[in-house]
Parts: sequence; C-alpha cells; structure tokens
Amino acid sequence: MVSAGPSAASLARLQRSHLLHVPFENLDIHLGVRIELDQQAFIEKIVGRGRGGFCYELNSSFAALLASLGYAVSLLEARVFADGRPGIAFDHLCLVVELERRYLVDVGFGDSFVEPLPLVLDEDLQDPAGTFRISDAVDGWYDLHRDDTPDYRFSTNPRRLDDFASGSHHHQTSQETSFTRRPVCTRLTDDGRVTLRGSTLTTTCDGERTDRSIEADQLAATLAAAFGITIEPDEVGRLSAASSAGSTLFETALGVCGVGWNENRIVAVALPETDDATTLRRVSSDASQAEERQQPPIFVQRGIDAMVELIDGRRRSLGDVLIDLGDVPSFDADAYAVARTIEPGEVLTYGAIAKRLGQPGGAQAVGGAMGRNPIPIIVPCHRVIAADGELGGFSANGGTATKRTLLEIEGAPIDRQLF
Repeated sequence: MVSAGPSAASLARLQRSHLLHVPFENLDIHLGVRIELDQQAFIEKIVGRGRGGFCYELNSSFAALLASLGYAVSLLEARVFADGRPGIAFDHLCLVVELERRYLVDVGFGDSFVEPLPLVLDEDLQDPAGTFRISDAVDGWYDLHRDDTPDYRFSTNPRRLDDFASGSHHHQTSQETSFTRRPVCTRLTDDGRVTLRGSTLTTTCDGERTDRSIEADQLAATLAAAFGITIEPDEVGRLSAASSAGSTLFETALGVCGVGWNENRIVAVALPETDDATTLRRVSSDASQAEERQQPPIFVQRGIDAMVELIDGRRRSLGDVLIDLGDVPSFDADAYAVARTIEPGEVLTYGAIAKRLGQPGGAQAVGGAMGRNPIPIIVPCHRVIAADGELGGFSANGGTATKRTLLEIEGAPIDRQLF
C-alpha cells in the first residue's frame, strides 16, 4: 500500500509497480500508428487500452501521475550511449523528482534500474537490476552507468514535452534507430523479466534465461498472456511481418521491382525482370516464399518509398536505408560503401573507386563487384561508369539500356569523357 503524501518509499513502490504492469513497447511504430506528443493521449493508451509505450509516452504519463499525487517532478532530456558516444538531442526522456533529495526516475528505458536512484555523484547505487553510478560529464550533464557501462547522459534542466518532438520523430521514422527495425515489448516480473523481441520470447527467471520462437498464429495470445496487450487480427500480420524475413514486389516508373529483407535490414533488390514471378524469385531467400508476396515491415516500406521516389525523378538519397550485404567479399563491401556516397545526379568511374580503395589498378575488380551487387538502386552501381564516358556493364535486366534510363532520370552527366 502506497502511503499518503510524497515520500521516497512511496516513489520507489510506484516506480516498481509501473515497471511490473506497464510494458515498454514500440508496437505502434510497426503498426504504422503515428505517435503524437500528447500526454492525455498517452494516458488513454496506457490506462484506457492497456497498452505500454516508449520513453516519451511512459515517462510523461508517469510524471502526470506523480504530479497528481503531489510530487515535484520534471521532465529531463537524455542521450543514450551507443558505440561509446551519447546519441542525438532529445534521444530519451527521463524524470527527476524533488523530495528531501533529488531522485532520478525512469519507467521508459526497458531493462534498467527498478527503484529511483538518488541523484548523488560518484557513489555505487545498489539496485535489483545491478550497480548504478552517476558521474559528472560536461557542461551540466551527467552520465548514468550500469555496472561500469554508460547507459545515457542526462541534464537536470527541466524540459517540456513538446521539446522532445525531434527525438520522437527520429525514433519513429529513422532507419538508424532500433525502434524501426523490429517490434519489442518488455516488462519487469517478480522474478526476472519477459521480453518479446521480433519473433523471440525471452523469459528470465531467477537468473535462468529461456528463449522461445513465436509463430505468427501465436503472437496475439503471447502478447495477451505475457504483457496484457490485445491486438486486432489485422494487426497480427503487420507485427509478424516486422519479425521475420520476407520479400515482395512494388510498382515503380521503371516497372515492377522486388525487395527482400531479414529481421533488421534489406538484403536484396531486383529491377524489373521479364515477369513478376522471376523478379520475386530473385529477392526471395526462401524458396517456399518465392511464389508469395509478404507484407513489408515499416523499415522495408520506407526503403520502398524512397526507391519509388528516386525512380520517379526526385533526387532522393538512399544513404539512410539500412542494408545487410551478408558474406560478400570484403573488397566488394568496400566498393559498395564508396558507391553509396555517390549522390543522385553524380557519377564515379570504376578507376576512381579503385583509387579510393587504395588499389589504383583495380578498375576491373570494381566492375566485377558492381556486377555482383545484390542491392541495386540502394547500392547505386548504375552511377559507376567507365572513364571514357562509356556506361560499362549492368547486370540487371535490360543491361546498359536500364542503366542509361536510371542515369537520365537522375540527370547525371553521361555521354562525355570522365577522367
């Protein structure tokens, strides 16, 4: 029972109870539902519909609850560490509560501290989730560490919810963020944690971990049983698509193209073949799927939309589309990385790419790599031409005629010598 009036003990019970009952999840992103920064809408989603959310939803709603109970609470900006560096501005929303001392509060970071952390510097703070430490960073920012690994950098400067608009937009739309790659749903349990990541359900109980693959026809029941979340039948297909590999076709100004993907990234693109079935087979990793289109997850749909825009004549960069080249040779991967820096309307020669790779005599090898490119358009091998102005080869159906068409659509300088 939470005692009357604000107290550190009551705050700890409130945070723990929230983590036990309200999951951290990104399902709306994969259902194509736009998340607006509206505190009342967040409360209705969590309380009225039994859903969870990500940091902007969970922590702002929890702040409203705390304020209604008489707590002095403020929204804080945080930047999550990745590869040793803090992330973008307004990357994460956490809270500070003023009692007899200040406490860092967070119900929107997934697997993190279970009880509020006193905002003290350079002390080991013991928590059921591990040992945490807050250290001074730079210019009024502080770093939160868990077991000596930095989690996020935060400022104690109070913020308004609408300040987080850029971060919320980024995490809903960017292919660089993990939120758009696959559905995630996780919550604390009395003896551990339960997490659905893609199509894998992970349960940790008293330190013992078990993983179980969830089939599409089990998804709705799993969400209901593990997280108390109810989804509609039409939503099952969209969430399942975001949790597995697949392939599909899409219309462009060139004709019907194909795209294939794994759980996280696009792995294949095919320009129009002689018929749709052939195009689909070129991008299908599983022979059993080669005759049937799958519904693309949101990160694939955004890649499709970008390719359609480019082929439609808009100078759309595809550098932000995440791809997986698999086990291609390292030379090929390096050549593709250079090719992805060529903007629409520009070209590079095979020799120029070879020089950038430190192999000035490797123009022919670059040509071979471009001929093996599994992800044309996104890896724009059509923008790589010969130094004498010749277009060079092109492995897609239609050969150099298709390559010329693409370059003309982009307004590239062709039919002149390039040195």
